[in-house]
Amino acid sequence: MADTLLASGITSFLDAARGEDSLKTHADLIGKKLLPQHITPALLIDTELATKPPGRGRMPA
Repeated sequence: MADTLLASGITSFLDAARGEDSLKTHADLIGKKLLPQHITPALLIDTELATKPPGRGRMPA
């Protein structure tokens, strides 16, 4: 996949990661230099986490 993207001139892309496993897979591939593109993951964050992150006060509205 990475070679095809590079051959097309694609050096970065947005990925709708489905969870922690997707992020770990990307990290493993990048660590092994098998995925040279820059990946920006789009993550779905639980509403409660977005409004009150663990260990921090409430975020301003």
